[in-house]
Amino acid sequence: MSRASANRFGIIIILFFIFETTSMATRSVLVWSSFSDIDTTLAGIVKVFFTGLIYDIAAFSYLVIPFTCYLVLMPVSLFRSGINRCFLYATVLAGIWLLVFTGVAEFFFWDEFGTRFNFIAVDYLVYTNEVLGNIRESYPLTTLFTLTGVASLLLFAICMKPVKIMLNTSDALKQRAVRAVPVLSLSLICYACINTAVPRVSENKYNNNLAANGIYTLFSAFRNNSLNYYEFYATRSKKKVFNTLHKMLGDSHTGFTDDSTGFSVQRIIKNNGGKEKQYNVILIMMESMSAEYLGGLGNTDTLTPNLDRLAENGLLFTNFYATGTRTVRGMEAVCLSLPPTPGRSIVKRPHNENLFSIGTVFKQKGYENKFIYGGYGYFDNMNYFFSHNGFQIVDRTKLSKNEISFANIWGVCDEDLLGKVIKEADKSFNSKNAFFFFVMTTSNHRPYTFPA
Repeated sequence: MSRASANRFGIIIILFFIFETTSMATRSVLVWSSFSDIDTTLAGIVKVFFTGLIYDIAAFSYLVIPFTCYLVLMPVSLFRSGINRCFLYATVLAGIWLLVFTGVAEFFFWDEFGTRFNFIAVDYLVYTNEVLGNIRESYPLTTLFTLTGVASLLLFAICMKPVKIMLNTSDALKQRAVRAVPVLSLSLICYACINTAVPRVSENKYNNNLAANGIYTLFSAFRNNSLNYYEFYATRSKKKVFNTLHKMLGDSHTGFTDDSTGFSVQRIIKNNGGKEKQYNVILIMMESMSAEYLGGLGNTDTLTPNLDRLAENGLLFTNFYATGTRTVRGMEAVCLSLPPTPGRSIVKRPHNENLFSIGTVFKQKGYENKFIYGGYGYFDNMNYFFSHNGFQIVDRTKLSKNEISFANIWGVCDEDLLGKVIKEADKSFNSKNAFFFFVMTTSNHRPYTFPA
């Protein structure tokens, strides 16, 4: 080890072994936790770990570029100074802790989303208040910080001796520049040869993600802010899809508009009789409520007795399908009648103003539209989207202190939210305005805290 550290660049070798140890440990834990879902043939496992090694090398080669430049350019006199010694120790320790902590964070991210870091993680970095609050309320942070801190100190102890030897070297600028060439060349080779954040080593998407490197995918998502549509959604030929849609959507009240390609579902729907009724409408989107939990849709655990009674006595629609795994995707689908779109939700995309939405239909009928949310609607760009598509905004900023009995990082409890909905409904009714409310709940989101 001391021989490897006989020049400044010896520390890079040591750091690579630490980086690879943490990366492979993370990959192994994720493989173990997903063993029932992955391709466990010998070939499948070998591909995961061999390809994973390549992606680890690529990630490390990019991360180490600034550190390499620092090692080349720092003059000997400054490099051996006490200030630089403290800076280097602190940098190495912080880097090791970040590697260890990232591995732990990846485990929890994988547990929730079944994938390496992607643009969802980038979104989480943008909304730090809600996300950090959610993490603080959901996970034993004190224990996690203690364990990652101890592990980082142990790994740092391995680096102490080679770092001390390295700090006493006096190699010239030319020597340092020559030694930097292989390191920087490696990053160029990786950049030229690797053109996707998640490799395709299998038909199994879990195997593909396990073969990736979480740090690599995080930076790739930050750079591209997109999602591979064909990786996350099942697809068929365009012709077959539109033929099926036309059969499903066509009936005696529907006429499709002319379209020479056949790749359109634009149609005119006629009401052949009956008087239009102007009911007030409150649409409630319940956070994270999957159909699998509802007795009205087959669950036998009696988890939702009140909703089940509504299903029996009201109208239950059974041909609705999820359009994504995040709230904002469901919101997009319900508001705009859209199938899943690749990458970001339209709610969060630029130029999403004045779209034809469910609010447009009600507004044309003279309704007062309101988006009512128990949290702060800047999250996921909800306030901007709804306010620019015909809705008034009623979020947590519009609730007074005496209207809030309980709240967590995501917003007020659903009871307080629905209390506000009733007040807004009374206000609209007393003003003789027909109203349509789009209500978004939060209590069913992790950390699942709610009043007694």
